[in-house]
Amino acid sequence: MDLKKLLPILLFSVLITLFSCIDIDAIDFLSPIKDDSGFVKLDVVHIVDGDTFYGYVNGEYKKVRIVGIDTPETHAGSKPVGEYGEDAKRFLEDFVSKYEIYLKVVGNDGYGRTLAYVFGKNSENGYIFYEESVLMEGYARPLIYFDNDDSELTPRLVQAYNYAFENKKGIFSKWNSAKILSSKAQITSSLEGKIVFLEGTVKDIRKNYHSNGGYHYYIDCDWFEISIRDGEYEYFFKDYNLYSIKGKKVRFYGELWFDDNKPEILLRSPNEIVVLN
Repeated sequence: MDLKKLLPILLFSVLITLFSCIDIDAIDFLSPIKDDSGFVKLDVVHIVDGDTFYGYVNGEYKKVRIVGIDTPETHAGSKPVGEYGEDAKRFLEDFVSKYEIYLKVVGNDGYGRTLAYVFGKNSENGYIFYEESVLMEGYARPLIYFDNDDSELTPRLVQAYNYAFENKKGIFSKWNSAKILSSKAQITSSLEGKIVFLEGTVKDIRKNYHSNGGYHYYIDCDWFEISIRDGEYEYFFKDYNLYSIKGKKVRFYGELWFDDNKPEILLRSPNEIVVLN
């Protein structure tokens, strides 16, 4: 065969080989779970977003809320539509299409949803931890509840979220381009749900009981408020002196919400704090 005709075919074959190696497996930086005690198989029927789906467990139809993570909203409700929500949904769609899905059920919530950790069974009979994988890609944020806490799995969530920050994946890919808002005059309704920096002087730091249960740490700034749930505080801030930023000018990175028209970010990690002075 003419070499000129053969080269494009060879090149195409090489490209196919290369791209076929770039899949979900490539992002698993920790070893798969081997202990499947208590796991139950889920036949997925419908995916709502990156942290919620429907399926059958032993013939029973269930709505599953994936624990340990919070993916950006894809539909407005109690929280605004967020950035990378559709990416998170597609990631879950890809995950369930690649693996058999198993759950480690930890309970039920007040909405009648099954609360569970999610795993994909690979060809070596190991279990890829979904929450870890989606956090590593930066398509989710940690959401840790003490009654769902797992001594093996929760530390993996922390490492995965730190990995996303260090490699500027997903929500952290905007680190150098996100809007820096330094006054309420810059706030518009179109920014709700967007990833931004809020910049101001920290006036006070307090710990209060939250209406949804548990405690929140509140960072009161001159024109906005930052909150940290007790679960994330326990796992991410234990080696960070939060009170050291009082009186300082600080930038906080995250998804912009409004609480009684007051700008707010729900902080997850000290990585999202930039002290300016």
